[in-house]
Amino acid sequence: MAEWKNADSALSTLSKFGIPYTWCAGNHDDFSNGDPTSGWIGSKNAPSLDPSVVSARVNLLPYASWAGDYHDAMNTALTFAANGLNFLVINLEWNAEPDALTWAGGILDNPKYAYHHVIIAPHAYMDQNGNMDDAKWGAMTAKFVDGLTPLMDAHPSNVFLTLNGHFATDSGYNTPDPINGRNQLMFDRQDSTDNPALPTGRGVDDADMTADCPDSDRVGGATITVLTFDTANNQIRARTHDVYSSNWRDNQFERYAVTMFPLPMKLRSERRLVPSIHA
Repeated sequence: MAEWKNADSALSTLSKFGIPYTWCAGNHDDFSNGDPTSGWIGSKNAPSLDPSVVSARVNLLPYASWAGDYHDAMNTALTFAANGLNFLVINLEWNAEPDALTWAGGILDNPKYAYHHVIIAPHAYMDQNGNMDDAKWGAMTAKFVDGLTPLMDAHPSNVFLTLNGHFATDSGYNTPDPINGRNQLMFDRQDSTDNPALPTGRGVDDADMTADCPDSDRVGGATITVLTFDTANNQIRARTHDVYSSNWRDNQFERYAVTMFPLPMKLRSERRLVPSIHA
């Protein structure tokens, strides 16, 4: 479980510096791969993924509050305040069951969070082409997608962003137009071509790879996407850093900007910072 120890160490660094964080369980985190009912590995191997530990640390911060967790902390949520605005982040596990969506819906419907700007972060929802019915995974996740979409659609003035992963891709993706008041971003470079001549290639190894190389010949992306929320200009800027090459990647899928709040600002004008965001 060396990988979990490394993850625990990395996440503990965030806590050390007072940075709140949340998480969700992916299909490879389940005890039985892809079965969300089997429990997950993380809570058994990483104290930094123990909600009783993390929530206590988050609630000590003056600008953040733990909003809840569900299903052995495979789903988590917290709030934070920045630049006079309240935000709520809800993370949803791989192929979450209806009861997990009910949990998320309860948070969205809670009057305490009525004036929060909401980010929904499911492990898998939109694929690298913006599709909800991916050719490989679509049938498996259809029930989850059919449950999550109307849940978000029912809160268009709150949910302004979704952050999506899971689907193996060489680069990021973002919807060209907002969907019912929200932008949808997808980023999961677990697969990456290695050809330095390609815009998505890392150029780390010497292997002669092409864009259509088989999955077994690809290498992990090992990249970090940084989102900058510019509230003054109502804009989210995305930049992607390649850890191995120590370079910022520069292409339309990994360096771009989108409107932060796609709905007219007058619909959000009352969403100001409330006196206390703690439970």
